This record gives sequence, C-alpha cells and structure tokens, in this order.
Amino acid sequence: MLYLTPYFRLTQEEHKALLALRNQEAILRYTPTQKEIAFSDHLAWVETLKSNDDALYLALKDEQIIQGAIHANALKSCSPSWGLFFDPTTSPLVTSAVALFFLDTLFNHYRAHSVKSFVHVENNPALKFNERLGFKMRDTQPSSFCTMALSHEEWQMKKSSKLFQPILKTASQLTIRN
Repeated sequence: MLYLTPYFRLTQEEHKALLALRNQEAILRYTPTQKEIAFSDHLAWVETLKSNDDALYLALKDEQIIQGAIHANALKSCSPSWGLFFDPTTSPLVTSAVALFFLDTLFNHYRAHSVKSFVHVENNPALKFNERLGFKMRDTQPSSFCTMALSHEEWQMKKSSKLFQPILKTASQLTIRN
C-alpha cells in the first residue's frame, strides 16, 4: 500500500533510507549545491519542519520502504514551488500518480494559482516529466536551473485529458498519513 507521510514522522531508519536515496549521484548532480547532506544536518533541518506551515515535505512509502519524496515550499503564497525525487526503480505510473496527487493537493487544498518548478537545465527526464504534466518554461537565466510553471487553469485542462485518467485513478488511492 502506497502512502505519503511527513518527514518529521519518519523513524531514524527511514530517514537514513530517504537520505541515502537523496544522496545518490543520479539525484545529487541535479541539486543546487550538488553536495551530499550529512545525516545530522538532515535531522536538524527536519526538526524545523514541525513548526513550518509554509512547507510540506512528504516521503513516499510502500509498506515500510521509502520510494521517494515530494515537497513544496512557500505554501502560503499563490505560487508555491515543488520538487520530487524517487528511487530509479519506482514505476513511472507510481511517480506520475504521486505527482498528480500532490499537484491536485497544492491547487485544491492550498489554493495555489500556479506551481513553480526549478529544474537543472541538463536534467532532461525532469524537464520532460514536467512538460507532460503541463509545466511551461519560463526562463533559464542566469544559472544552470530553469523555472517552469503550471497555472491552475492549465492544470484543470491537463488533468481532464484522457491520457491522465488511468494515472488519476491510481492517484485517488493515495493518502497522506500523519
């Protein structure tokens, strides 16, 4: 059974698994700092999430196994930014369903007008993934990251397409467990 749970609800072992996934070279090379995160630094940062109602960091679990994570910052704004990473062996259906579920949460629960994504310009799989979700390129200057955005209106049109229906069915089975 797949479900999402807040980072601050994870066990020490689950944090180790999450961080091991986040620090994989395939993921690390597309992060802004491109540096591994130390376990103690990760745990100290997670403590700050308990009182931060402007950010949402969720781990994807299949039973007790960490499969990936999805997050959003600036939830109180009309245009939060999001990001995600998954174990490379995670099914594309699952990654897509989690993304659709989360985007729907941002637009409907948090009332976002648009969602932003900052993607490394060389991360072609992430760029294509976002484009399939309806994100449009905004800029690529002045760094190695580009800004993409998805408006609420574009999201409503995209999610009503026939292509998304099987994915939305899977997404409807996801829950956030506190």
